Amino acid sequence: MTGLERLIANPKNLGRAALYTNHTGITRDFTPAAVAIQKAGMKLEKLFAPEHGIDGSGKEGEAPEVAVDTASGLPVVTLYDKKPEEVVEAIRGLSCVLFDIQSVGTRFYTYLTSLARLLEACRAAEVPLIILDRPNPNGNRIEGAMLEEKYASFVGIADVPLRFGLTYGEMAIHLSLDWDGLEVIKCDLEDRLPWVAPSPNMPTLETALLYPAMCLVEGTDWSEGRGTALPFQVFGAPKVDAHKLVSRLNSLGLQGVHFRPTFFTPTYQKHNALLCSGAQIHITGQLEDMLPIGLSLLVVAKEFGAEYKIPWLQKLLGTGMLESDLTLDNIPNLTRAWNQKTKRMWLEGIEASTLYPREFVLSGS
Repeated sequence: MTGLERLIANPKNLGRAALYTNHTGITRDFTPAAVAIQKAGMKLEKLFAPEHGIDGSGKEGEAPEVAVDTASGLPVVTLYDKKPEEVVEAIRGLSCVLFDIQSVGTRFYTYLTSLARLLEACRAAEVPLIILDRPNPNGNRIEGAMLEEKYASFVGIADVPLRFGLTYGEMAIHLSLDWDGLEVIKCDLEDRLPWVAPSPNMPTLETALLYPAMCLVEGTDWSEGRGTALPFQVFGAPKVDAHKLVSRLNSLGLQGVHFRPTFFTPTYQKHNALLCSGAQIHITGQLEDMLPIGLSLLVVAKEFGAEYKIPWLQKLLGTGMLESDLTLDNIPNLTRAWNQKTKRMWLEGIEASTLYPREFVLSGS
């Protein structure tokens, strides 16, 4: 069961409640969270929405304004583009706020930042926050650098590794600093739930598994497949020799993946309406360490003419990596150093935040 399903199985008096959710907040029979809560006899005053909007129709950086949610009939307030003080005012006077959104398990997917900001606002407004927990599709693996404060942004909160291994409920506990206004309604961690694309460019579970590596292509002038049917699975640029690129990538023997030549025309963003040639990444085995895949891809892309966008790569990776650091020989050194620091600062400090007994796996160990 998810936290949502546990709540509707055991309804409670919520008082003047709001629900922060989107189209991923559903039961296993695909009933939207707000409707399921209403059918269980609990009342909601309004809905809050993150990036991509209440219905998930917005592209990256968008949150379409929807006055009323047609499924529940409730008014909708989009919090994605609101200042911290505006979020506080939006929730002030409520009895509680519920949160039910599907995690992707990766720091630079912005729903984690939305959760962190909601938590801060609830503390400031003294409004209890109830997390309706869901499993993390990237599981119990932990990987990547702890994000340094100077690189914090909406695509990354400080002091969190790239793959953090916790559910959103556990992340809220970790970020809450022992605030007594937080409640987490637990999920069944091994539950296999219907996949609903949490954003237009995260269409499948396979996309979510590849995302920790493939999102790094954003830090180049190559397309990462946005505006195609296979975002974060195809990548390339006009006039790249796709066959030579794929031969080079496959020669590296990267674990769990294989590359195939592909040709595509993005409908927006980088290389919009231009024929691109490049590669499609296929999962062929067990995926474990994703950063060696993503970083190797960057190095090879540069060999084939790509240019890095170092400031954006630093935000994604959360650390002050330089262009000169990116060589195939140096990738093991980079990832080892990042993971060793993460072991000290994250893996050894999250025990108090965990709700579900399991063994975490640190990449590279």
